[in-house]
Amino acid sequence: MNANIHIRNFINIAKGRTVRFGYDPKEKMYWAVEAGSMGQTGVLRRHANFNRIESLYTLGIQKRSKDLFESYCLAHIDFRVGDVIIDCGANSGDLYMSLSPKAGASNYHCIEPNPADFSCLQYNCPEAHLHQVALSNCEGKLPFYVMTDTADSSMIDQGKDVGSILVDAVRLDKFVAALGLGHVKLLKVEAEGYEPEVLMGCEGMLSKCKYIAVDGGHERGPNLDQTLTFAANFLARKGFEMVDINFVWSRALFANNNLLLDEP
Repeated sequence: MNANIHIRNFINIAKGRTVRFGYDPKEKMYWAVEAGSMGQTGVLRRHANFNRIESLYTLGIQKRSKDLFESYCLAHIDFRVGDVIIDCGANSGDLYMSLSPKAGASNYHCIEPNPADFSCLQYNCPEAHLHQVALSNCEGKLPFYVMTDTADSSMIDQGKDVGSILVDAVRLDKFVAALGLGHVKLLKVEAEGYEPEVLMGCEGMLSKCKYIAVDGGHERGPNLDQTLTFAANFLARKGFEMVDINFVWSRALFANNNLLLDEP
């Protein structure tokens, strides 16, 4: 077993933390497990990169998901079982842990173009609908710049010396129509600086979407420009109002107050 795994587990034991790490040589993936109540095995997560899985879950797997949920201001939403959720930039599926108990898995759609992260989704969110595509304002094969170790993979060239692959890109409005989805309760957009293009590709379905949560931090291109201003202005023109904003993460939640969803 990797020496770094032994060291991290030793530190966690010494500090009374409940998360343990390991490596599955058959699947060639690292895993993290958090003990449940009465010492029973609880939540298990998998990831292709140890540094990433260590940074995400050392302080707690459930804590990671809760922090992510709160960073998008999602406590403002009254989720119901069966709500349609589209998680753009699902990465390894951490937000799913907090949302699936509230809305269920039957209409939870994870969108992730990174092959390594998509493999994690297959383990971590097997009951959700998983789509290995990129969202854009156009369709076809587009370059995708891979930075799995730091979770900075993007459709935007960051000016770094990293490899790129071609991925399938779709417009979300056409994608939603093809899936036959009706109203969307939540669209979460985290695209590492590519948020403007993702939102422009949503125009045909925005009237069906009740809430949109956007990560608009400083991640666009070599200058690390923020995209929250674009998102706020774009969505305001489409009839959305900002519900709340997380200044630390440059994330905000927007509501379509013209859409009344039929709630049970």
